[in-house]
Amino acid sequence: MQKVSKEKIARAYAASLLEVSNSQGKENIVKQELEAIDQSIKNSPQEWGMLLNQQDRISENEEIIKTLTKKLKTTDLMFNVLNLLNENSRLSLLPKVIEKYKELYFEEKSIVSVKVETVIPLTASQDKKLKKVLVEKLKKDVEITYTINESILGGLRISYGTYQIDDTLSTKINEIQKKLKG
Repeated sequence: MQKVSKEKIARAYAASLLEVSNSQGKENIVKQELEAIDQSIKNSPQEWGMLLNQQDRISENEEIIKTLTKKLKTTDLMFNVLNLLNENSRLSLLPKVIEKYKELYFEEKSIVSVKVETVIPLTASQDKKLKKVLVEKLKKDVEITYTINESILGGLRISYGTYQIDDTLSTKINEIQKKLKG
């Protein structure tokens, strides 16, 4: 019997979830709920860690799922998806399912996911200008995820798809140092 990669399994769950959420007109809500769950996993690793790492405790996990979905105020659809992952001992794939759902969602909606690194948060005005420039250049809507990275010293590092635009002070300093060393 051939083993199927976790990546493919997560993608299959994500594709099914997107199909069901589209049929119910809830694809945007599901995306928001998945993002909230992803944030909750990052903010409460102990709470979620027990759930994601103990696949053999299906009945105990059901209670945890009930508590967490109630706390996050998710739809019944999300509750059912989490229970399905639990019943199939696939809860450990949840972070990957979230990632794949977003990829499929963005692909379907022609949205480009852009990651931007800055030293300090951009102002609302700067954010608006950057988004406008990116939409014009990429000719698609964009969703920007910002990360604070003090090691870049200044400027921006913009990543999307396989592309990266590095206009950071740290890179410019490194380039000058290389030229000086000859």
